[in-house]
Amino acid sequence: MGKEDSGSRGINAYDAIQALVRFDHSFVTFETAWILPEAWPAIVEMEMTVNGSHGRLHYDGVRQGFELSSDKVDRHMFARPSLWNYFKLPATWWGAQRNVVDCILDGGEPTITADDGLAVTAMIEAVERSIEERRPIRLAELMSTTSA
Repeated sequence: MGKEDSGSRGINAYDAIQALVRFDHSFVTFETAWILPEAWPAIVEMEMTVNGSHGRLHYDGVRQGFELSSDKVDRHMFARPSLWNYFKLPATWWGAQRNVVDCILDGGEPTITADDGLAVTAMIEAVERSIEERRPIRLAELMSTTSA
């Protein structure tokens, strides 16, 4: 269902999006959906899969964990947020927000930088343009129009 015909809820948003994003040596599948059964355990569903030549990383937003399969170590594992601390990332959305506030109050650089935020915003814009224009959108193409 498209943005313009979101049904009886009257919200101008896509019901679900699946985006395949290509990088130099890998690709990622992003999925998001907000039209879910009332019985679903989360208000929004979000998944991210990174496939590489030697392994696969899958993030499940509902279960708040990662699955990692790697040929290099011949192993498959599921990890919950405790793994996030190992990579020194904020444990949750709220953790990221708290980190920004702490940096404003106490000084320092946030874990998630303004450049990270710009890149994410550009990727979201590229996905929406790709849907509307029915063609792949390169981030370089999008960033050149915003910096001019």
